[in-house]
Amino acid sequence: MGFTIREAVPDDWQECGRICYEAFATVAARHGFPPDFPTVAAAAEPIRYLIDHPRIYGVVAEGDGHILGSNFLDERSTISGLGPISVDPTAQNHGVGRALMTAVLERAVERRAPGVRLIQIAYHNRSLSLYAKLGFDIRGSFAAMYGEPLEITMPGYAVRPATGDDEAACNALCIRVHGHDRAGELREAIADGRANVVERLGRITGYTTGITYFTHSVAETTDDLEALIGAATDFGTPGYLVPLANTQLFRWSLAHDLRVFFVVNMMTIGIYQEPAGAFMPSVGYCPARERGRRSGLGCHPGIGSRNDDDDRPEYDLPRGFGQPEHREQRREHGQDEGANDRPGVAAPPAHDRCPADDRGRNRGQHRRVAERHARRVREAGEDEPGDRREER
Repeated sequence: MGFTIREAVPDDWQECGRICYEAFATVAARHGFPPDFPTVAAAAEPIRYLIDHPRIYGVVAEGDGHILGSNFLDERSTISGLGPISVDPTAQNHGVGRALMTAVLERAVERRAPGVRLIQIAYHNRSLSLYAKLGFDIRGSFAAMYGEPLEITMPGYAVRPATGDDEAACNALCIRVHGHDRAGELREAIADGRANVVERLGRITGYTTGITYFTHSVAETTDDLEALIGAATDFGTPGYLVPLANTQLFRWSLAHDLRVFFVVNMMTIGIYQEPAGAFMPSVGYCPARERGRRSGLGCHPGIGSRNDDDDRPEYDLPRGFGQPEHREQRREHGQDEGANDRPGVAAPPAHDRCPADDRGRNRGQHRRVAERHARRVREAGEDEPGDRREER
């Protein structure tokens, strides 16, 4: 099957939405799960938002004048979020998914992103295996919780709408918990009236951009998160993501008659830091790990956590990862000579990491790591991520 990869344009949203719905519904039914989206329209609206957003990069695969699939890269914050990726069920097993993955990962390299995150549906073994082969590390599992709004308040925990004056405190809290902020998403949520903060003893101890699958929350304690969840007016479907390692929050959600829609895995390439507080991720974008250790895309000692919309830091890529070169956005599949000789993302597996401050002394090690990673990408080339959402 011949096809090309090009950048998504606004007119693509309806067909991409149809494919997204059918791809998700097909695989869910195959595994005995309900569809991620109840209707085509419910899948198409998020796709339209992603295509129209100036800081979310989208690509589509096209063959014989028909769209075959799409993929996205959320570039609003320091760490990029990948997905949703979906391929028309009639076009699967022809390398379309792999090509869509490669396109957005190359974009991450070109923009020198320090890390990429995705959320992988746990029951979809095929995509789990492929992403592991591509170098993504599994960081944790999360339950998507859904149900009716709780409409509860907690004494001593005051929840109110967030304002522009709260941005600095919220971003500082996110940096303390995750090692970087998510300023772009927070600013949008405040402007849209979706963000809330929780205050305890006169100061902000948590915030949320919404208690849904597509939004995130950060707090000092699990009690702060519970207050934010209790004040939410809608969880949507498949609901908000609870880290299964946070047994208090998981049991609390179950005790309030919320149900598990499905379980997902967080997978990452690049810098990642163990959260130092309570959190709930958004689909496909999750916190970074390993405070004090830099790795993956860039391996640069100067990588910071600040995320200003118009001030993106520069990151050095270690030699051997392949410096980005200019290509036309639209290219014939399979005609980029040597493409399989370059890794899709400049990030070694976790066990191959070396301290960033030894970057000059360990240049040879970086090169050997890059060569091993490139081999893994080539070996994984026969697979394709399939038809599941592995998103942002």
